[in-house]
Amino acid sequence: MPTNTTSMRADELLVETIESLLEKECTPERIHAAEGSMDDSLWTLLEDNGLTAVGRDEASGGAGGTLHDLVAIVKAAGRHCAPVPIADTLIAATFLNGQDVPSGPLALGVVREGRETVRVPWAGVAGHVVAVSDAGVALHKTTDLVPTKKGVNYAGEPWHDYASADLRAGAVAGFATADGLGAGAFGRAMLLAGALDQAVDLSIQYANEREQFGKAIGKFQIIQHYLVEMAGEAAATNAAVDNAADVAVTSSDRAEHRIVIAAAKAYAGRAVG
Repeated sequence: MPTNTTSMRADELLVETIESLLEKECTPERIHAAEGSMDDSLWTLLEDNGLTAVGRDEASGGAGGTLHDLVAIVKAAGRHCAPVPIADTLIAATFLNGQDVPSGPLALGVVREGRETVRVPWAGVAGHVVAVSDAGVALHKTTDLVPTKKGVNYAGEPWHDYASADLRAGAVAGFATADGLGAGAFGRAMLLAGALDQAVDLSIQYANEREQFGKAIGKFQIIQHYLVEMAGEAAATNAAVDNAADVAVTSSDRAEHRIVIAAAKAYAGRAVG
């Protein structure tokens, strides 16, 4: 993960840029049209603005920025249901450790011991898979891999299953399976945090517009109670995600990273339920 500790907050201009861009581009029509694939024009727009390379040093072809900048982008993607693998791309790139990061979408595959296959989200549209195992990290072109199965998950992400041995081939020592699992969980927690914020905003808007018995349902105490509870869950999830980012940039202890990421993911999953 990026370790730039210059600021513990995301760049405000970057946040305004990504929020404005996704609010404009991620219309319900485009989101539904991209189901099972991705929105190529949105990806190109994000890439042209350098948003798909945030969190990596400019010297290695990145756009610079901190981990908190990366978190802000992924949260925004979750908030606006962006039909592109920007979270997976940003996170997968951090495992390449100075290697040239190929252009285009990346998928992250984590190889677990004892499992013959690995399910890789977004592999159906990614040009490369970054595979993390206890043998290290390997970069594969998706055209060089033969999927054993294909499908689409509930989020509309096209996944491929690959043989674990194929993904493990050519691994270069550096990271381990646990690091890949933690990074993947962190990415999902960021997306969920953004989605929860949006769910709260939409619920409040609906409660203020929908009328029953001659007044907005948001005026009823029970509805207000539910909205407050919902907002609290979203705020706590965001706090857990932000805390994980803080720990990642202030501590070099990978075990500590895994604990705070696990806590953020677990809380996000509970809050969604």
